[in-house]
Amino acid sequence: MDETNKIEYFELPMLPLRGLNVFPGVLLTFDVERPASVAALSAAVKRGGEIFLAAQKDVAVDAPGEDEIYHVGTVCRVRQQLRQPRANVCRVMVEGLYRAAAAQISTEGKYYTAKLVELPDKPERVRAERKEALVRNCLNLFRDYLQLNPDMMNEQLLNVIANPDLGFVISYIAQNAHFSVENKQKLLEEQYPSRRLALLGKLLTREIEILTIEKELNDATQEQVNRGQREYFLREELKLIQSELGGESESEEADTYRAKIEALPVDAEIRE
Repeated sequence: MDETNKIEYFELPMLPLRGLNVFPGVLLTFDVERPASVAALSAAVKRGGEIFLAAQKDVAVDAPGEDEIYHVGTVCRVRQQLRQPRANVCRVMVEGLYRAAAAQISTEGKYYTAKLVELPDKPERVRAERKEALVRNCLNLFRDYLQLNPDMMNEQLLNVIANPDLGFVISYIAQNAHFSVENKQKLLEEQYPSRRLALLGKLLTREIEILTIEKELNDATQEQVNRGQREYFLREELKLIQSELGGESESEEADTYRAKIEALPVDAEIRE
């Protein structure tokens, strides 16, 4: 066998994530509670701080098996961890380093471990102009996406524009956009950069369409609420004005006329 083509595996402590993906080049803070995950963090810190993070397929599973975890994830460095007092929760900050694929995941022992191989981008024959167009398209879509998310600061866009590196653009937007775990996993597993950019653009376009529809529905609902409130306040003001003028309300006035009609000395047809 040619030694130059030999796959080099390495082993790291592993932490399965619930409803979360981590991308290379970004910082992420999250809470860890499961004893096996806390143990994996401790083991990683003792071994230099590197740990393999991968999403589990079903967030409801407390102790996922090897087949219940995505095998493509990110090797991260533990930057900070803080144990919460009087609680079995550890808040950790990690930095995504590079993507890796798990050839094998061991669920035995105090914590999970993974036998890994690095997953670099594959070379592709794509013109620089096309890549630049894909990057610009994603940045423009991300700008539109942020405008429809008032809870997300404009600093998000400034951060990604400040670093025009293709890999960072993909990772930063994918990390911060509200995509599903499944869609983020597709981005993480795609090894051709231009295809990842194209997929990111499609996902952003879809999210923008959904958010636009949601905004239209919310605006219509709010308009109905505002109209109802205006009508209520106008009726209350009318009652108050009639009361101050010593007049009768519309219903009282109608009852008065009805009583007078009933008292008229006419036949039923005329009264009707």
